[in-house]
Amino acid sequence: MRGRQTLTPTLSRREREKKALSPERLRKEESDLQGAAEISYFCNSSTRISMMRRLVFGVSVLFLISIPSVWAEPDADIRMFDARVLSNSFVSAIEKVSPAVVSINGERKFNSEDREKINGIIQELPESFRDMLDLIPDRQRWQGSGMMIRADGLILTNYHVLEGAEKLSAQFADGREFRGEIAGHDPYTDIALLQLENCPGDLPTVSLGDSDTLRVGEWVLAIGSPFRLFGSVSEGIVSAKNRTGEDVPLDNENRLFMYKDFIQTTAAINIGNSGGPLINLDGEVIGINNSIQTAGTQANLGIGFAIPSNMARFVVESLLANGHVVRGWLGVQIDSLKNARLEDWGTLQGALITDVRPNTPAAQAGLEVGDVIVAFNSHKVGGGPQLQNLVTQTPVGSTVLVSVFRDKEKLDLQVTVEELPRYLLTGTSEWEEILMGFAVEELTDANREKYGYPAESHGVVITEILPGSHAEKSGLRPGDLILEMNEPTPDKDSYMEQVGQAANRVAERKEITLILQVDRADAKDGFPRYVSVKVEDPLKRE
Repeated sequence: MRGRQTLTPTLSRREREKKALSPERLRKEESDLQGAAEISYFCNSSTRISMMRRLVFGVSVLFLISIPSVWAEPDADIRMFDARVLSNSFVSAIEKVSPAVVSINGERKFNSEDREKINGIIQELPESFRDMLDLIPDRQRWQGSGMMIRADGLILTNYHVLEGAEKLSAQFADGREFRGEIAGHDPYTDIALLQLENCPGDLPTVSLGDSDTLRVGEWVLAIGSPFRLFGSVSEGIVSAKNRTGEDVPLDNENRLFMYKDFIQTTAAINIGNSGGPLINLDGEVIGINNSIQTAGTQANLGIGFAIPSNMARFVVESLLANGHVVRGWLGVQIDSLKNARLEDWGTLQGALITDVRPNTPAAQAGLEVGDVIVAFNSHKVGGGPQLQNLVTQTPVGSTVLVSVFRDKEKLDLQVTVEELPRYLLTGTSEWEEILMGFAVEELTDANREKYGYPAESHGVVITEILPGSHAEKSGLRPGDLILEMNEPTPDKDSYMEQVGQAANRVAERKEITLILQVDRADAKDGFPRYVSVKVEDPLKRE
């Protein structure tokens, strides 16, 4: 039987040499090796630092590669996906709204006043160009935009698109065109309604969104017919909200804009876009394109303005229900705190009351001159124009809470809103116009031609009727020629004398009735008629 074998580990050459050395020699050799290592470490510290930096950098790179980085450039597929999602949102919104967008065509004959203005311009040109007056057409034509808000052919647009037109029509994207008539207008917000004639009752319509929820920076699209380019679309963002009369001085002789609350946008708005929709990416109309700021260049500078859809909705509903816009009223005159001394108000925001008319909602509620209205019906008030818009859109007869600062103390008052007297909307400073309810001019040759009176006619002609006045209710209208007002009125001087006498009688009795003999150029019988008109001073209310 074979004996048991003992397994002995095999030693390396270095271990066998170390085992053969004496203990003293072994200790000395290990000491020498340690010293050499220390010398090597210190002599090559710069190299080791460099190596450590490289190591740290490498580990960092590996760490960043191992997780998605927020700074990493997205791949091409992701970028294309994002672009297509945004593009599809644009397309969906446009396809939803564009069938209900129309191009509005207006036309009227040039009157003598227009031709006089044109002639004056041409006379300033060199003589070689003055024969151009004969090339000017007899009729003026223009184009705007609008949107269908009711399937029976009711169109929402700007008043200045329809103003002065003798002939109006609307054209759809499919080529259909229908004649139309003005169904209501409000020049103070530049909103108007056009009702199409002989059209089907199933026309496509738009949906009015909530402009109060609109956010600055939100994508919007403007649709219309700029420069007669039907169905054009431009994109942009909402640049600002609540642009008021203090920010946007757009008034001119034809556009009153007493109530401004514009949306500012970078979406391109040009001539012909007026009255078209400004929409969000849900295909909701959140504004009515209205005007641009050109800084005198007549070019789009990326600063366009649209009337908020909520203001338009308020105007449309009131026009359809009442035939005119019924607005709320406090009976105060207000000013911006910007015009007050800074040390008086500091950082306070609101509307400063500079006048309170007697026997008005404000007077009955206890509002006083010097009060600063900081909140109205739970809405913060940033200035006078904002307060004006809040008050006018408050239902007449409702009682609301008004917060004011008076003598550095906050007061909460209850105010019952009344209807704004419509004569206050005229903006006229002529007392006789407010008293009588209409404005007059001498019957000049230009007015004879304008209203159709023969050369031998004399008197004063009515040029404007104040909305809501007794004159309007009595049936008077622009173009009526006043022959007598208790006494003959051959000229404006005699008319003004009789108005002064009427004013004295009104001051004593508070209301009188005048009998006016008027002529009307288009009267079928050709005879003057008598009209009774109540006269009262609206500024001296009980």
